[in-house]
Amino acid sequence: MDLLTYLIKVDLLLVLGMLAYIPLRPTTFFKLRRAWILGALAVSFTWPLMQFIPAGPLLIGYRLPAYQVTNGPVPDRSFWDMVPLLAVVHLLMTGLLLMRLTVRLVFALRRPASAGAGPFSFFRRIVLPPGHDPAARAAFLAHERTHVRQGHSFDVVLADVLHAIDWSFPLWAPLRRELRLVHEHLADDAAHAAHTDYDGLLLAEALHVPAHVLVNGFHASDLKTRIQMLNTPRSPRKALRRLALAAPALLLGTLLISWQAVPLRIDPQKPQNKAEQMPEYPGGTTAMVSYLGNAVHYPKAAAEAGVEGTVLVRFVVDTDGRLQDVAVEKGVNEALDTEALRVVRTMPDWTPGRDKGKPVAVQMMLPVKFVLAAEK
Repeated sequence: MDLLTYLIKVDLLLVLGMLAYIPLRPTTFFKLRRAWILGALAVSFTWPLMQFIPAGPLLIGYRLPAYQVTNGPVPDRSFWDMVPLLAVVHLLMTGLLLMRLTVRLVFALRRPASAGAGPFSFFRRIVLPPGHDPAARAAFLAHERTHVRQGHSFDVVLADVLHAIDWSFPLWAPLRRELRLVHEHLADDAAHAAHTDYDGLLLAEALHVPAHVLVNGFHASDLKTRIQMLNTPRSPRKALRRLALAAPALLLGTLLISWQAVPLRIDPQKPQNKAEQMPEYPGGTTAMVSYLGNAVHYPKAAAEAGVEGTVLVRFVVDTDGRLQDVAVEKGVNEALDTEALRVVRTMPDWTPGRDKGKPVAVQMMLPVKFVLAAEK
């Protein structure tokens, strides 16, 4: 599975998971809401990687990157020409985000208790600035201990790591905001039991405390929602019936993702569409590009007639690495088709594919793109 396909499936599952979460949002089942969000993250990133039993072959063959042929000067080609640019950009951005997260983690772990700052916690570290009366201090301590005891910092870091992996998903901001809000509801419950006027204490503390990115603390954002939830009666157990509304979304997610199938039958002589270790041209992709650059020639008749297009050549790499059953899967015209077939048929033997440690025959597709050079 390529990176783009994987991320699309992750995004679909995240959307479905959060849509199914909507009926739970007005309830006071805070632990369940937290578990749902974390479960949606875990399932979304792992489910697309799972293998399913297919109803039948789903691929017509493994498709290699297209090779472009021109009737003009041939540009130098390297391995990087074969690497999808979007995947490279995405991985570079992921690396930058992970580096930034590392810096923020170090800062949060070393952050001092500055004057005027409010209480905060990060992993097992709790900071309670001086200046509060004993009752308020007890409420703050109960609040932060709940964050520590329930591991809310792990949730935040996990969400940030997954955000770095799939940073292009447009709904990360509301998803992470909801996770933090649930954390605050859980901690507010504990603090409310320790202070009779916790609503007023929360308001007074939040109005002059700046928000921080990683640490758990008293934030002014979502203050109205938190105070309203403190005064909301506990949801009755019958409210759990709302979960029944999530069933269609979960079923849809299963159906959408389960088409990622891999053949479970292994017949070494019968061409497979995919193998654990795919066949490889001797010397790898770079060597194949070099071979094609030297071997493929734009047919003169096609160039004079102004014909261009992509010829899709199908072939099977057998268990000995020989190329068998070479044929045109999708042609353009006789001259271009013949040239594409000639080049594939004269290729040296490949390294055969392997499945379960044994060589297997694998069907491959090679697109050969013929493009006329622009006239000057």
